[in-house]
Amino acid sequence: MGSIRHLIERIGEYYRNLPLQAKYVAPVFVTLAVMVISIYIYFPERYQQTLLRAHAREARRTAELFSILVADGLEQHSFERLQITLLNARYDPNISSIHLYDENGDSLVAFNPLPLPPLTSPIQKDSLAEIYHSGNVLVVRYPILSTEGKPLGLLLLQYHLESLRQSILEFRIATILFTLIAFALGFVFIQEITRRITASISRLHQQMQKTITEGVYSKRVEVHSRDEVGELARTFNQMMSELESRHQRLVESQERLQKLNRKLKKLNKELQELNRLKTIFVSDASHALRTPLTIIRGEIEVALQRSRSPEEYARVLKIVAEEAARVTRIVENLLTLAKADTGNLLMEKEIVDLTRLCREQAQQAESLAEMKGVQFTYELAPNCYVNGDPNRLAETIFTLLENAIKYTPKGNSVTLSLKNHRNDAIIRVSDTGIGIPKEELPKIFQRFYRASNSRKIASGTGLGLAICESIIKAHGGEIRVESELYEGTTFEVRLRRLVVETPRMVPDSG
Repeated sequence: MGSIRHLIERIGEYYRNLPLQAKYVAPVFVTLAVMVISIYIYFPERYQQTLLRAHAREARRTAELFSILVADGLEQHSFERLQITLLNARYDPNISSIHLYDENGDSLVAFNPLPLPPLTSPIQKDSLAEIYHSGNVLVVRYPILSTEGKPLGLLLLQYHLESLRQSILEFRIATILFTLIAFALGFVFIQEITRRITASISRLHQQMQKTITEGVYSKRVEVHSRDEVGELARTFNQMMSELESRHQRLVESQERLQKLNRKLKKLNKELQELNRLKTIFVSDASHALRTPLTIIRGEIEVALQRSRSPEEYARVLKIVAEEAARVTRIVENLLTLAKADTGNLLMEKEIVDLTRLCREQAQQAESLAEMKGVQFTYELAPNCYVNGDPNRLAETIFTLLENAIKYTPKGNSVTLSLKNHRNDAIIRVSDTGIGIPKEELPKIFQRFYRASNSRKIASGTGLGLAICESIIKAHGGEIRVESELYEGTTFEVRLRRLVVETPRMVPDSG
């Protein structure tokens, strides 16, 4: 019992794992096979039994008719009449032989006799008709009775069954052909129906696999019916539309998060950089302020140790005033840079005649160059106008000129030029001084940074170039530097030029 249950479970599991089309076709295939086998077995057998009964009825009627004719001939003792009756049997194609016995069981006459078992007892008055099979023939035993009911003999009528067997064979062949055709047509019909039923499901399955493996949500399954499979396909399409919409929103959210993450990383990096600059700024500011404050404190402490002459007090006060002015400049520069960092650098912009502004700064720088013994020349293009703060621009130009003269040895030269180039005004300050090491050029605009070869030549706070860069950027321009060690340095400032109608002037040079 357990093995049967296990076998049923195995069959059930195998059936559950079959493809959907096979699940539809398999039961129908089994049903059709059972129907074909049943038709092949049942109908020929039933047909054979029906034919046998028909032959038996026909043989009985024939035997009854012959018995009447034979009884009439026997009562009239007419052998000729018996012979005619037997000869008439030739015209019945189903009769194979006729035997006639007297009342004692002795053979009187036979037509086309076949071997038969001998009669073992005389014919009785109450003998009944009997039909039975003997090999391939149907045998009818029919008593011959007189008109008074007296037994006169026995008639054995044999029917051959070849025509019956031929009919049965033809019927069996026809049944086989019919069942095979019906089976084939039924199988093809069921196969086509199941194919149509499972086609949409197969497309659903393929689309689901593609969605899972490739993440494609835009494809839709074609719907051609309104049955359960069609409803399933429509539901799947609705689900795909919803998934596509949600996936799109998810992608957009991810993109926004990625952008926000990049901004946060950038802000974090900027904050880290600001924190680093703040640390450097505080350190450098402390260092820059410590020196003049130390000098001031030292001079005052020394002056207070004992009485001094008016001249000595005057010298101390002069040093204190100079260092205090130095501290004031450092603080002002720091405030300027702080305002530039926060975007609050005060700018009073107007139309500036850059040619005149450069000339004024060049004239101030001439005295510095003359005191140091540096050759100074300038060449300024006329009619050069920009929109900017004249004081801030003048401060930038003078700082560049002052630095160039400061770090250029005696006998070398410094040049200032102003040119109009397309939409830009270009200011260049060039010198043939000590130059800047290439590896230090990227740091030259950092606060409190001073080139390593400049610290032994002149003092400074390292804030001038940082302030220049902040001012130029606030004007929407740019400042660049090129330098070769021991050959010289060139600072270039580019500002957006304004076109102003003015009388034509001759280039100014000095």
